[in-house]
Amino acid sequence: MAQGTTIAEHVRALPLAERLKFGNLTIAEVCALKHRSVVGFYADVKRGLVTIRKIGSRSVVYGPIAQRYIKGEPLTLESASGEAA
Repeated sequence: MAQGTTIAEHVRALPLAERLKFGNLTIAEVCALKHRSVVGFYADVKRGLVTIRKIGSRSVVYGPIAQRYIKGEPLTLESASGEAA
């Protein structure tokens, strides 16, 4: 990490492909990749199709969960908890 940068700036600098495997995506990023409105995204959250996590005041989607949601694959309890299926 370069001197003078915050952790948040460093994380945002990671390529999207890496964040889909190991990191978090913002709600806006997931909506853009899924071609879904924010209202539609939150309807999917309510239906259990995708889960969000709070980090401070921010809502994010864990990368592997976002990847499954974007592809239209079902969300399983094992993948939501981070355990192997």
